[in-house]
Amino acid sequence: MCLNTDVKKRTTCHSLAMGGASGPTTTTVALRQAWLSCSHMKIRNTNLLHGLNPSFRWAAQRGFTLVELIVIIMVLGVLIMLAAPSFQPLFERWRIREGVEAMRSSFYLARSEAIKRGGRVYMRKRGVDAGCTHANTLQNWGCGWTVYHDVNGNRNMDVDEIIQVVQAPSNLDIMNKPGKSMQIAFDRWGQPDGVGAVSFTFNYYKPGGGLSAAVTTVCVSSGGRLRVLQGDVSCN
Repeated sequence: MCLNTDVKKRTTCHSLAMGGASGPTTTTVALRQAWLSCSHMKIRNTNLLHGLNPSFRWAAQRGFTLVELIVIIMVLGVLIMLAAPSFQPLFERWRIREGVEAMRSSFYLARSEAIKRGGRVYMRKRGVDAGCTHANTLQNWGCGWTVYHDVNGNRNMDVDEIIQVVQAPSNLDIMNKPGKSMQIAFDRWGQPDGVGAVSFTFNYYKPGGGLSAAVTTVCVSSGGRLRVLQGDVSCN
């Protein structure tokens, strides 16, 4: 195909292209000149296209040098180090909320299972196991909990009685108050049986101790109603 704006020359080029693939075989001088004219115009038009986009080939060859890449990585590292402390309260709040929602879900599950099964459903704290050290007292539920149905009535958890196992989010201290028992029983009406009102305090664990700004208290009434309060507060 010849790129030409002149109608007469374009017609001639088309005729030459349709006349055969072997090129200008005619002995006519005019046709040979027209063939050469088409070839020159194709080259000129191709150069013109590149001339209209002078940055085309240059842009395709652009990239970062090794020094530029190292500088960019160093700048990003400094910015992340400066911004990291401001994200810590947000991270603590997210972890505590995750733990609170997990306990709320387990309480609702235990209540519904107790109503369905006629009681004898328990929510029991998990002990210290691999990767968790936040359950060394009756009060500390930081390793998570298990919901089970005590089919044989021995008030102990058997493997075939487990309904749900929850592993608490890492670095959370979950303290049960008053912490007199390691499990909570639910009767056939779905209410906590024999423990009265209890509360759980969710705090993000810090090596130096102290309370997180996002510390949260979950209050459980004797009727099984849950309330979520901000801070380490009393449920009364």
